[in-house]
Amino acid sequence: MARYWSGMDLKSALPILQRLADDPSLPWQVRYPGGIWVDHEPNACPLDRAAGDTEIRIKPPAPAPAVYGPLGPEDIPPGSVVRKNDAVFPHSWSQIVAVTDDYVLILSSRGTSYILWIVLLRDYEILRPGGPWEPARKALVS
Repeated sequence: MARYWSGMDLKSALPILQRLADDPSLPWQVRYPGGIWVDHEPNACPLDRAAGDTEIRIKPPAPAPAVYGPLGPEDIPPGSVVRKNDAVFPHSWSQIVAVTDDYVLILSSRGTSYILWIVLLRDYEILRPGGPWEPARKALVS
């Protein structure tokens, strides 16, 4: 059995193999020499696929998806501009004139109007001074 584990010695592979033996439904991954980690089906035998400088590991859990919320007045520095995610007018942007707890007041070529924070989150991108265009949202800490 040790002949299969020249890249990952059997001593370091044994705890992984034991966990897979205890719970065959665990997803696991294998990395062949110079390769990337590849998913393998639960209940498959790691030793059937191991050869040469092969490594195995229990598949790490996927990161929790990011949760986003609307921006607030504190997230909009002076000089910021917004643009709508719109196929009709993709380069049409508006200057932010003022912010309140309820909305953002903008100035565009069509005059002044306001955007609710939730609409800004859903439909707009923001360009802050010195930064790139980015979605008009902020990550919420869970």
